[in-house]
Amino acid sequence: MNKLTVKLNGYASKDTTFLVDGTKVKIKNNKFGNKVFEYQTEKSEVTIVIKRLLEINSRFWLAWQLLFFVISIFGIFDVRGSKGYFVVDCELKVKVQEDTQVTLKMNDSPQKTIACQVESNTEVEEIKNSYYIDEQAKKKGKKLVFAKIVTFLVIAVVAVLIFMLRS
Repeated sequence: MNKLTVKLNGYASKDTTFLVDGTKVKIKNNKFGNKVFEYQTEKSEVTIVIKRLLEINSRFWLAWQLLFFVISIFGIFDVRGSKGYFVVDCELKVKVQEDTQVTLKMNDSPQKTIACQVESNTEVEEIKNSYYIDEQAKKKGKKLVFAKIVTFLVIAVVAVLIFMLRS
């Protein structure tokens, strides 16, 4: 049985997904406070995929965002999304031996263009390793802010009119 142990440095994003051979892995803290995950397999090579997809790029994003904006009492109780609009797209092929150690130093600087630096005691092939700002998502974010302001103003005007008509 081959064992892959991956240690993550600089991992802070809650919306980043880690897949090993298409299986989502659960990231845990070790006794030193580092983020790690382990994967056991019979295969001699595994694929690690790291993705951070932006919620704002999903289907019907505006309708969902406005619905949760209203339900959460105009954003007071709403979960805040990521503001950076950074996309992580990384795919690595790792040759797995009996005890394979991989350290991924995740990027946290907008000036860099790679998602992570890889250190390993085995051979690692980088298929994709990109980190960039999604300009289309940034434009959608500005549209969303405008839509939330308009929604708030419309609901406020309707509430005032109802209050004035009842008096």
